[in-house]
Amino acid sequence: MSLDIDIGDEEFNITYNYSYALPERLRNWSGLPGFAVEERVLEAIEHLAENYDSFVEQEPRKCNGWGTMELLAGLLVRMLAACKKYPDAIVEVL
Repeated sequence: MSLDIDIGDEEFNITYNYSYALPERLRNWSGLPGFAVEERVLEAIEHLAENYDSFVEQEPRKCNGWGTMELLAGLLVRMLAACKKYPDAIVEVL
């Protein structure tokens, strides 16, 4: 299972397998403007960086083949860029 996240003209898909590595539920971002989600994405990046080694040990790929912390970091960086590009866009999480 996964979530689709729309930020302006940018679309992202993230697997639920990453939920343990994120500081809050991504559904909480739905309906917020890009500039508000930007702060949350920065928090998620910091959380991932602070706990990276621990999260790598728990990577979902070890049990089902989906996702790595490296892929999550890249996704968060792309989401951050989208938030900066579309600060007034309403973020949709489906």
